[in-house]
This record gives sequence, structure tokens and C-alpha cells, in this order.
Amino acid sequence: MKRITCLISALGLMAVAFAERTESPDVILERLERNLSFQTAYFSGETIITNKSRVATKAFFAYLEGRENFFLEYVSPARDRGMRLLRQGGDLLLYLPSARKVLKIKKGRQQRRLESDFSLDDIAEMSGSLRGRFSAELLGDETVDGRPCRLLRLVALEPGQTYAVRLLWVGKETAVSLRCQYFTRSNKLAKELAASDIRQSGRRFFAGRFVMTDCLRKNSRTEIVLKEMAFDVPLPSGIFDEKNLKPAEAE
Repeated sequence: MKRITCLISALGLMAVAFAERTESPDVILERLERNLSFQTAYFSGETIITNKSRVATKAFFAYLEGRENFFLEYVSPARDRGMRLLRQGGDLLLYLPSARKVLKIKKGRQQRRLESDFSLDDIAEMSGSLRGRFSAELLGDETVDGRPCRLLRLVALEPGQTYAVRLLWVGKETAVSLRCQYFTRSNKLAKELAASDIRQSGRRFFAGRFVMTDCLRKNSRTEIVLKEMAFDVPLPSGIFDEKNLKPAEAE
């Protein structure tokens, strides 16, 4: 009986190991995106921008609905207070309180920076889907910050993607993207995004801290620290309506 029990245990471990080895890139991406699947979400936090010896901190809050609707507003410092970003489908709308006007930024022109290493595209894509837009190849297993990961190579299927090639490290246990490297069409490393402070809400794992490094600029990095997060919560009425992007007093 003892031998049979040991044999069953060994077969179970072999089955798990075999399943890990045969896990397809599409299944890995599906697990990754399942973590990012929610009806609604609310976030608040800080963006810390380091450019050589200068450090600037901006506080913000954001609302999300599915993968398409996204609203972000800066609340400090004073010069940025009231700046709003709205994503509707493929377009981004940016409200500048200093000019009291709304700018519509069409697809393909979203590499505009918000005085940080994150472009508008980078922010909009943080909750976006990768499947269908990229082909994925499993390169093997690696470790990031002590966590075992699957390393994927993603290649854009259509022209017009912000980055033609990406390397993605996805945590085996959490299905969270712990590191992502973004490459230009000439295969030059453009940016690197690292995620940490992994938290759990129900069955969902998510990162509470992100650091984006622009590899084409020296001594430049931007950190996003999430202080408050809530999933599947009621949202303010009309929050994703373009007419509400500009405050009434600015009319």
C-alpha cells in the first residue's frame, strides 16, 4: 500500500510538471488577461517621475470599464490639477485645464508623453488585450525577483502597433506580468516595465507598483504606486461621456 501511495504521488507530480511544460503561449496569455478581466475598477495613487536629478510627484485617480473605457484625472500638484484623460475605443481625449480645451489624439499619434516615461499608448494598453494582436512564442522559464516565470516573445500581427516586438515575463503562480521589454521595429530595446508589490483580491492577482524605464534616455524613469484599488464597483454616472470631460466652469 505504501508503494502504491508513493507511486500515485510521483505520477501526480509528473503530471503537474508535464502540464507546466506543455502549457501553450495562448493559455499563458489567457491566464494573464483573466487577471485583468473586470466589469469596472477604481484606482488611486501617485506617479513619481525621475529625470536626472529632478523628481516630480503627481497624484491621480482613475476609473475603468472593461478593456475599452478609461478615465484618469490628476489631482496634484496644482499646475496639473484637473488634467483629464479619457479613452473611448481607439481614440484618446486629453483635457488641458491651462488651455481649457480638449485634444483628440488619434490612433498612431499616442506616443505623446505626459511628462513621464509612460506615453498615452502605454497607459491605455496596461489593461488591453494582447491575444489577436500579437503572435506568441514560449522561450522558456526564468526567475524575476525570486518568482518563477514563463518568458514569452510577442510579435505584432499588424502594422501600426506601438512596439513591434515584446518580451514578457509572466508569473507561473500569479499570472501577472512581472517584466516587459518593448522593442522598436529595428529590434532596439526602447522601454522596460517592471511590476512588483503583488497583491490578491479573491482569485485575482495584481501588481501595486510599476516602474517604466526609457532605455533611449539616460537617467529617466517613472514609477506608478497604487494606493487604493477596487474591482467591480459602481462608477459615477457619465464618467466616460466625452461631454463631461471638460468641467462645466470651463465652458
